[in-house]
Amino acid sequence: MRLLEIILILFAITYVILFYIGYFKRVTRIRYTGLIAVSLFILHRITEGTRWQMYPIYFIILFSIIVVIVGNIDFEIYNKIYGRKAVRICSIILLSILIALSAVASYMFPLYNLMKPSGPYKIGTISFDAVDMERIWLDRDNEYGGWQQLK
Repeated sequence: MRLLEIILILFAITYVILFYIGYFKRVTRIRYTGLIAVSLFILHRITEGTRWQMYPIYFIILFSIIVVIVGNIDFEIYNKIYGRKAVRICSIILLSILIALSAVASYMFPLYNLMKPSGPYKIGTISFDAVDMERIWLDRDNEYGGWQQLK
């Protein structure tokens, strides 16, 4: 994993813990976490690029942005939704599963940087198509299908 991916995963874990203990009962705290999430995502997108292994973490960032928007639009509605323990616990379970999926996928499917071939031979860099004019290809109905092509 790369540095910003680890930071994003740690932010997601911290966000889930703070979400569970009731840290987001004030509007300013919600704004700061949303600002941190967006800035980390943009920095990650610019410097390292997105990866499919990190899509669950991107969903958590989207979730935090939605929480910021709902908290800023009408904080009383946010308190009604956030005050329900069942909704909070279900969202925490879902977010924890997403964090685990992303961490496992990033660990199991790393990205490799392969070097370009440096030798004088072009092995693996050029592909050739050859048509054998000696052999005639017949399909399964024994109809003429053209010449055999080798790749």
